Amino acid sequence: MGCRAYYTATQAALLTRRWRLWAPRKIVQYIQVRHEQVSALAASADAKLTGRVQVCFGSAGPGATNLLTGLYDAREDHASVVALIGQVPTANMNYNYFQEFAENPMFEDVAVYNRTVMAAESLPYVVDKAVREAYKHKGVAVVAIPNNFGYVQIPDKPYSSSSPTDRKPAPLPLPTDEEVKNVLDLIKAAKHPVIHVSRGIGAGGEKLVELSKKLQIPLVLTGLAKGLVPEEYEGNLGYANRAACKAAVKPLLLLI
Repeated sequence: MGCRAYYTATQAALLTRRWRLWAPRKIVQYIQVRHEQVSALAASADAKLTGRVQVCFGSAGPGATNLLTGLYDAREDHASVVALIGQVPTANMNYNYFQEFAENPMFEDVAVYNRTVMAAESLPYVVDKAVREAYKHKGVAVVAIPNNFGYVQIPDKPYSSSSPTDRKPAPLPLPTDEEVKNVLDLIKAAKHPVIHVSRGIGAGGEKLVELSKKLQIPLVLTGLAKGLVPEEYEGNLGYANRAACKAAVKPLLLLI
C-alpha cells in the first residue's frame, strides 16, 4: 500500500473521484471519516508512524478551514502530508459565490507548497509536485482544486514523478569533537544515564543499539520512536511515562 487518503462525504468525494484516476486502490487506500479535522489529524499521525506521505481531503470553504489543526500538527512534527482541498468552480470565482474565499493565503504559514490548480490538464503535474515537495521538505503541501475540474476528461498519459534532485538524501548532521567530548563527560558524571530516543534517529536504530551496548546505557523511547528500535533488545526499557520510568527514575542523558 503506497499511502492512505482520508476524506469526508461532502464535496471531497468529487475530488476523490478525480484523484482515483491517477491513484487506483492498489496504490491508495481510501478511508472515509466524519469530519475534515479528523481527516487531517489521521493523515498526520499516519505519516508520522509510517514515514510515508499521506493525503487528506477537504471541501471548499469551511471544509478547508477544518483541516488546519491537523496540518499544523503535521508541520510541527515534520510529517509529509498532502491536503487536496476544494474551491468553487472557475466560472464562479471572484463573484462572492457560496463558500468562496481566498484559500491560499490561509495555508501559506502551514505549507511548504501551496497552489491552486488553474487548468484541469495541469492536475497531474501539480498534485505530483505537491507529493514530491511534501517528501522533500518533510512538511505539508496544499493543492486547491476548483470543483468543476472533477468532471473534465484529461489525457491519460504516462507521467514520471521522480527527479534526480528529489532523490538526493538529506545530509546528516555530524557532531564536532568538542560535542562528543561533552557527551562523554556527561556520561562519566551521570550515576544512572539513559538515552532518550525519538523519531530523529530515523534508520539509525541498529547503530544506536550498538552504541547502547558499548556504553552499557539503556534506551527510553518516545511514542514516535516506536518500531525504530527492536522491541526485543534487552536494553530497551520501553516508552517514557510508562514502564520505562519505573526502571529509570532519574534520566540524566537525553539524546533526541
